[in-house]
Amino acid sequence: MATRVIDNRRDWLTTILVAPLMTYSARIPIYTLIISAFIPNRLIWGGLSPQGLVFFGPYALGLMSTLFLVWYVFAPQCASTLGVVKRETNSWLRPAVMFAYMSAPAYAAAFATFNVASATGAG
Repeated sequence: MATRVIDNRRDWLTTILVAPLMTYSARIPIYTLIISAFIPNRLIWGGLSPQGLVFFGPYALGLMSTLFLVWYVFAPQCASTLGVVKRETNSWLRPAVMFAYMSAPAYAAAFATFNVASATGAG
């Protein structure tokens, strides 16, 4: 309903496709009601409850989606950005620092994402 005011068709479609993946507190009572009605209350895997796992599922999915895209948040989007910074500052110092502080977190986050995915069997 709130997407009707978005003029750009691409932004409108992106919002419509991403909104169901977001979790927020207004859905918690609905999640609780449906999970308690349909998921059995028993212990599995040494004390874990399937109700808790199903409740945590949408949050874990959102976290994994975020970690999957983390490279694009931290990495310089294109090499031309570094060239423009070099041209504007007339020095390689700032582009080098920019490359380091943008690439190091991106590689660290990609490494963490790969290891988490491998550990959970998704990679």
